[in-house]
Amino acid sequence: MIHIKRMGFTLAEVLITLGIIGIVASMTIPTLVGKYRKQVVVTRMQKFYSSFNQAIKLSELDNGEMSTWNMMGGGNYNTPEGSIEFFNNYLKKYIKTIKTEYYYDTKAPLGGIKMYFSDGSAALYGTSHVLFYPVASVDEGVDGKDTFYFVLDKSKRMLIPYGQHDAAKAKNRNDLISNSTFGCGRQSNSNRRYCAALIMNDGWQIKSDYPINF
Repeated sequence: MIHIKRMGFTLAEVLITLGIIGIVASMTIPTLVGKYRKQVVVTRMQKFYSSFNQAIKLSELDNGEMSTWNMMGGGNYNTPEGSIEFFNNYLKKYIKTIKTEYYYDTKAPLGGIKMYFSDGSAALYGTSHVLFYPVASVDEGVDGKDTFYFVLDKSKRMLIPYGQHDAAKAKNRNDLISNSTFGCGRQSNSNRRYCAALIMNDGWQIKSDYPINF
């Protein structure tokens, strides 16, 4: 009679293997998740930036150059209610949204109209400022991770990352990170207004030295 020796793993060997797999997973999964989140932020922000500026160009065909639009500094457009009126007059027709709503954000002066987009992102327009949310459901979060600042620049006739919207506020990369007032590397979770400018400055990338962890 021929005896066939069956090969197998002992319970101890299986447990050891599972333990090793668990350790490797715990080390690699957070990195992969972080990379995915960064890609979501960059992809959605770049799409938003491009779409918004395209909407401005389309609106200019009907309403004249953006430099002539009645916006911040012009009467009631410098209020949340005025921001809604401005949005309805100049932008609503040209920006594709799944819904819009009146909104007041504690990040003054960004009270106005909130736009929701089909990719899951959102943006809040108020008094020429725009606050971008890569994930619309994260209503209040960390600046530079959950929220990013932009501004409508009348002279350049386009949406610009905050900190690059005029000659006086144009920043080099070091200042975009370390500026004590609005730098992306500030310790506070709020008022990191230069983070979008930093990402754009880096070629639409969140580089390894980006100050905020994902």
